[in-house]
Amino acid sequence: MSLSLVKLSKTILITGCNEGIGFQTALALARQNHRIIMADKNDLTESKNKVIEDSCNDNIVTKCVDFTSLSSIRNFAQEVKEEERLDVLINNVGVFCLGKERTDDGLQATMQVNHFGPFLLTHLLAEKLAKSAPSRVLFVSSLGAFFHRLTIDSINSLDVSYFDGLSSLLIYYNSKLCNIITANGFAKKLKKLGVAVNSLHPGMTATTFLWKNQSLVNPFKFFIQEPAMGAQNSVFLSTSKHVDGVSGKFFVDMKEHQQPRITTDEKFCDDIWSCSEYFVALKEEERLTSRGYK
Repeated sequence: MSLSLVKLSKTILITGCNEGIGFQTALALARQNHRIIMADKNDLTESKNKVIEDSCNDNIVTKCVDFTSLSSIRNFAQEVKEEERLDVLINNVGVFCLGKERTDDGLQATMQVNHFGPFLLTHLLAEKLAKSAPSRVLFVSSLGAFFHRLTIDSINSLDVSYFDGLSSLLIYYNSKLCNIITANGFAKKLKKLGVAVNSLHPGMTATTFLWKNQSLVNPFKFFIQEPAMGAQNSVFLSTSKHVDGVSGKFFVDMKEHQQPRITTDEKFCDDIWSCSEYFVALKEEERLTSRGYK
């Protein structure tokens, strides 16, 4: 291995990467010779071995984290802080749950995994990212955010029917809007520290998180791309020099894209941020403002 490759190597943390877009993102970045931290609640042994075999890169680490548990996220963050550095955090983890499903933390399951968990994790790793600057954070969102019905009162709403698929889909879209709002918030607070934060739409991708354990045929299968294609945005925003210093943007097909209009409402976004701090029980020492990050 040449010295130039060693110097270029980054430490990249990817959540939810046992399969689908997360796995393909890990594989693509491993092929670029980066140190990859694969994080998932499921056993990653097989996925890790596949990445090593395909990429010929054995600098792959696996860690367990369950985003339905805030305590698991906090314990996981402590492990990551022991890493020498953290150049890129890819908040890729995502689920789709029926509306009344809640976690042991009392939070709506889709919102906790897709929004509250990554919101908390990024807070906990902000200092590590700042010390590793220039560094990057990505939130895997969706164009579905444009179809949200997010309000301050609905951010943790459980008042939907088990069989109301539309309500559950809107909760998913709400969580994806929260990803964009969160990315924008961190972008403002961390930019002076050399941490760029962006959100992205990976494209409609043939992953299993919407269809796992269902006997129904995916009705969109003829219109969706393979996970390897869906990973391209994350790979691009993780390493490309074309986005050096770019922060607070939403990307589609590796290009800046307009954001939902509501993201320009500063009071609304500030309220969503404050509600999120409340629901993850953010401690005073975990708040960015208490650490001097405005």
